[in-house]
Amino acid sequence: MEARNPSPSPVRVLIRPPPSSSASTTTTTTGNPSSAPPPSSSDGVVVIGFIARRHDDSTHLLNRVIDSNVFASGNLDKPLLVDDEEAKEWFKRRRISYFRDRDKGILFLHFSSTRCCSVHDSFEPSLGFDSVVEEHEFGDLQGMLFMFS
Repeated sequence: MEARNPSPSPVRVLIRPPPSSSASTTTTTTGNPSSAPPPSSSDGVVVIGFIARRHDDSTHLLNRVIDSNVFASGNLDKPLLVDDEEAKEWFKRRRISYFRDRDKGILFLHFSSTRCCSVHDSFEPSLGFDSVVEEHEFGDLQGMLFMFS
């Protein structure tokens, strides 16, 4: 009998199909088939995003997917840095890092909340939010939208 993992980590895979407009157009050539130009190579990049409550929660999974020690102790991922003051404030509680595998044409994104406001924090919610936690969750949603847009 096969043993099961008592608490498997949930994994969600989102796949965007390539645009079908190029496949639906047909071209007719009257010349020799061997003179047709070779198919163009795709210079596109596949983006794979990982979302976790805390940074350390998913780095092991990411490294297994990549089959390399890139995230966490590997320190090969690069943090997304910004110069805007408002964005710097947003990044105080969140982290987005990335690693690009140029050989495979894959960009790995890793989004995590680095610090969540506790009930005992003295911060007041911004206008339009009922609580500091609600404001933090809204910021997390902004990060997810950024990653997948």
